[in-house]
Amino acid sequence: MERRKPDLLTEFVVSSCSVMPATAVTHPIDVVKVRMQLQNLSPATHCHHPGVLQTARRMVGTEGVASLYKGLNVGLLRAGVYGGLRIGMYAPLKNAIVDPNAQKTTVLQKLLAGGVSGVLAAGITSPLDLIKVRLQAAKDTSKTKLPSGELQSQGRSSWTIVRNIIKHEGLSGFYKGVTPNMARAAVQTAAQLAAYEESKSLVMRVSRSTKENFFVHLAASMITGVVTTTATTPADMVKTRMYVARGNSALHPIWGPLRTAYEVLAEGGLLGLFRGWMANYVRLGPQTAVTFVVLEQLRWVLDLGSV
Repeated sequence: MERRKPDLLTEFVVSSCSVMPATAVTHPIDVVKVRMQLQNLSPATHCHHPGVLQTARRMVGTEGVASLYKGLNVGLLRAGVYGGLRIGMYAPLKNAIVDPNAQKTTVLQKLLAGGVSGVLAAGITSPLDLIKVRLQAAKDTSKTKLPSGELQSQGRSSWTIVRNIIKHEGLSGFYKGVTPNMARAAVQTAAQLAAYEESKSLVMRVSRSTKENFFVHLAASMITGVVTTTATTPADMVKTRMYVARGNSALHPIWGPLRTAYEVLAEGGLLGLFRGWMANYVRLGPQTAVTFVVLEQLRWVLDLGSV
């Protein structure tokens, strides 16, 4: 029996269903990562920056356990649409790029297909991402007095944030940070999907496996998590800084992506662009593993072929 070729809608639904549970599991780490990226980078101001566990403990101690789940509702909605689009469009785009007579897909073609699908997905879902980050960044001031200069809540619900953006920043405010977001998505999707395919081949060669299985998928996805985290952290750092910029204080002025990157470099050096790398990996490692393992299983059940 010939394996059926999935249409774009099927690819979208299957990809979305694989990304959403991964996002739910790793959401607390995403919140911690955002808080770490928003710490003042100036060595003169802060000699020591808390790590992942210290940041999480501080959040739970001052704002409660619920602070680790800020923005989860918007995060799941964004994950379903964004993940469904960027992974769902990958195979159709790759098939459109590749010569039908070609023996195999080149790494460059995989990177191109992933980059295009990532850019399109990020452009469509950037407003949801911005709202999610604003929710994650907003600190609950009801339990404790925050240090001077820390970002405080301008609304503890999605709709309050939406109203504030429309009122103070206009409709264009929803697309603040869209450039680094699209750049990050292009790098993330290209690196993630191309690295996963290549890692699967590598793992199978090293383990001498004759066919794909759960352990091949798990090992390949963990390797992919390291590659993706390293490739995307600088753009993610710039994107987060731009998302919370409101232009209403010297602490949060509105800059373009290049100026924002320059300021991060000036404050913290090259390592400043990689602030939150560990939190990013703690999130992206398991998220990538869950996403691809679930995706492969769903594709096997529906007889769609492997990624």
